[in-house]
Amino acid sequence: MKKTFSKILLLLFVTSIISACAMGPKVVEKQKRFFWPPEPDVPRIEWIASYFGDTDVKEKTFVSEIVGTDVNVRLKRPVDVAGDGEGRFVVSDQVNMQAFFFDLNKRTVTLLGNEGGGDSGIRKPSGVSVDADGNFYVADTVTSKVYVVNSKNSVLRVFDFSDRMKSIAGICVDRTRKRLLMTDFKEKNVLIYTLDGEYVSTVNGNGYYTSPISVAVESDGTIVIADAYNVTVVRFSADGSKFISSFGQRGDTPGSFALIVGLAVDSEDHIYVTDAKLHNVSIFDKDGNSLMTIGGKHSVLSGNFGVGGFLIPQGIFIDKNDRIYVADSQNSRVQIFQYLNNRYLAEHPIEAPVR
Repeated sequence: MKKTFSKILLLLFVTSIISACAMGPKVVEKQKRFFWPPEPDVPRIEWIASYFGDTDVKEKTFVSEIVGTDVNVRLKRPVDVAGDGEGRFVVSDQVNMQAFFFDLNKRTVTLLGNEGGGDSGIRKPSGVSVDADGNFYVADTVTSKVYVVNSKNSVLRVFDFSDRMKSIAGICVDRTRKRLLMTDFKEKNVLIYTLDGEYVSTVNGNGYYTSPISVAVESDGTIVIADAYNVTVVRFSADGSKFISSFGQRGDTPGSFALIVGLAVDSEDHIYVTDAKLHNVSIFDKDGNSLMTIGGKHSVLSGNFGVGGFLIPQGIFIDKNDRIYVADSQNSRVQIFQYLNNRYLAEHPIEAPVR
């Protein structure tokens, strides 16, 4: 009885404060924007947000700030990420041994494949991608299966590619041509399938790559492959039969690589490469000319949030709106950036004058 009375008093106290706050003026603070390259150069990339887990998604109320909330999901070692451009993204985490479905519209984070937070059956998720209909594709590197999950976080299909693949690393859905490209790190192959799971062909490596870890496609279908140990980016014709070009050199200067892990292409065919050893993202044109580098080594354990800093970044993905997702692995988070295309700049103009 005494405990109940105390709870009632607390509830009345909290309610009165909330009511008082609601009657007061609402003050909205202007959020600082972060760009690359920094002024006085013309900005090309903007930092948007970081997500460590469900506490970054859930709506914060006065009560939750005072009492606190239980942490249900916290990323540990995210290895890849993909977003649908509609407020949803999926993260594969190999320490949690799960893939997580972030829905920013519903402000929820659940286990992939079950709207109620159940288990899809994935045990060691690796590559992640998304098709033109907003369905997510998540590879399991242990079983060589790929799970197809819709925007409501329900499993639609499960493909078993174990007859041709031993260990799926990176995957990419060619949204225009409706095909699925996957790298097999153990077999040193890149395979092409239809979105119905039918085998099409194998990209003719012929010595041009030896450790394919990630794959992406340009607007005309050109296949772009990240070769981890050779620290090169290799480009092939859309059907994978013809070598076109390659670029990359080992070093620690801008535009050089130490350990390539992830690769993605934006709407203007700029190529983005994550380097797990240099802790950065380098951006190139299709001819291999270095355009810009984002990041550098930074640990959030230092107590500094470190906008744009990385600690062993791995997977990278660019959605239909040119929003850039990076799996910042050892910082246990996903960082999101935006390529400043014309559409985005029209909707989010930069107030400060730029040259």
